Amino acid sequence: MQTEQFDFNKERGLGEKIEFTFSFWKENFKVILISVLTLVTPFVIIGGSMTTYASTDFLQNSVVDPSIVANNPFAMFANPLFITGYILSIIGYIMLTSVGTGIIKVYFDKEELTVDNVRKTAMSYIGKVFGLSITSLLLVFIGSMVFLIPGIYLAIGFSVAIPIAVFEDVSISEALSRSRKLISGNWWSTFGYLIVLSFIASILGSIIGFVGGLFIGGNVESIIASGGEITESYSVMLLVINFLSGLVTPVFYVIIYLGIVVQYFSLKEQKEATSILNDVEAMS
Repeated sequence: MQTEQFDFNKERGLGEKIEFTFSFWKENFKVILISVLTLVTPFVIIGGSMTTYASTDFLQNSVVDPSIVANNPFAMFANPLFITGYILSIIGYIMLTSVGTGIIKVYFDKEELTVDNVRKTAMSYIGKVFGLSITSLLLVFIGSMVFLIPGIYLAIGFSVAIPIAVFEDVSISEALSRSRKLISGNWWSTFGYLIVLSFIASILGSIIGFVGGLFIGGNVESIIASGGEITESYSVMLLVINFLSGLVTPVFYVIIYLGIVVQYFSLKEQKEATSILNDVEAMS
């Protein structure tokens, strides 16, 4: 059992939610760090390395033979290595969603917040998280095909579906439907909150990627000038950048998924006054 320090059942404003989310992340950083490194990072690093290698190979070949790009500008995306790497990266970030939600689930259930308990909880919900992620992604994609705005609308409308599925143990369809009900009347506030939170987490998590981008961009010109010859040191540096980025980025990106859970509880408290109901039940 653990001492209650963070009260999730509370309606919060924008600043309060961001502060609460970062405070929880900071307070439980060790468990979050190890959980992400062991459950998420391997997928991200391996997937990123595969896509990096495929991208580098495509760059080299396109410099040697420019007709490759002219004949098929999407050839790189058809590379089995790139596709496999991209799929592994997606699996990694779906796992990150499950880990982020699972960490708060363990805490909320007043279990000991350990890496082992987080792993068990995250893995127990991974099927549902995966199904929800794919289903909502497809629906958002279909909405975006009609027009961009419906896709964005659905993306925000489904944003708290995974916490609903985990904390209320409902089906995928019920989670999506209930998410839209909770978001109803709070779409703009949820949109703004997620934009701000994602921006902060992305800035923190993309430092290595930004430095790596400067390195890559600075060397593309020399690759072109050399007729497409990529030095061994350049290839090694790309892999090192990918490795470091894979280590660091998910640790910061998990903040987004912690924040989504905080938003879920805030909306639930606003519309259903769950803390009052729990107090009444405790008194009766």
